[in-house]
Amino acid sequence: MCPGNEESAGDGCGAGCAKAIVGCGGLVEAAWAASRVKKSYLRAQFRRLAPGVAKKRALVAVAHSLLVIIYHVLKYNVEYRDLGPDYFDRLEPERFAALSGQRLQSLGYDVTLSPRNPDDRAA
Repeated sequence: MCPGNEESAGDGCGAGCAKAIVGCGGLVEAAWAASRVKKSYLRAQFRRLAPGVAKKRALVAVAHSLLVIIYHVLKYNVEYRDLGPDYFDRLEPERFAALSGQRLQSLGYDVTLSPRNPDDRAA
């Protein structure tokens, strides 16, 4: 599930993913199913990536994340804890607020963003 790293005369070539990985198709099928689960991190990741790249490329990215999750669960013998659908919003709250304000402005609303308390931004 890792991208190829081919080059010719120092220039990188877009190699895509290796085709000979056994079980890769099943992993992509599992990623497709995981991207359909409501209120999950993998669905949020798919929905975040799909508009910028093709849906199949976003699916391969979700499959790679699923493979990493499976590896960590098996290696460390821990239970899987989903990060949640709002993980990316919590990761960069200022960016999320700005994008939300822009969406509301595009719908015709006047928007002024200001935090409730200065302490709320640190939380």
